[in-house]
Amino acid sequence: MDKKSKIILTGLLLIVPCALLVIFFNGDLTASATRGVLVASVSSEDAKQIALDYIGHGVAEDATLMTENGIQIYAVDIRHEKVHYVIYVHGQTGDVVRMLRTEEGYQGIQTLPELLSPEELDDLEME
Repeated sequence: MDKKSKIILTGLLLIVPCALLVIFFNGDLTASATRGVLVASVSSEDAKQIALDYIGHGVAEDATLMTENGIQIYAVDIRHEKVHYVIYVHGQTGDVVRMLRTEEGYQGIQTLPELLSPEELDDLEME
């Protein structure tokens, strides 16, 4: 083996293990370069469909991408009859992380209308 080949082989034997250690401890090189910046991999249309599948009815009106604690989350507005939902969908995983439900006519009070009729609710308020 000539001197040039020995130098190249020695260099490779030193560089390859170091590169493998960097990859092992940092995940992969592209992840370490973009660490701290999470980019949404779920589209707004995907977020709407995920929210509709979660609720099972209604019409998705809007999907707004926002950042909470460095994580991108879609707020998807869904309306069904007198009920308004806001479903929060994780921008990378597509998981539903939170849901808000309000019903028109109940002045912001979250109720279960199937448990109390409007007349029964009026009776409770008069007591």
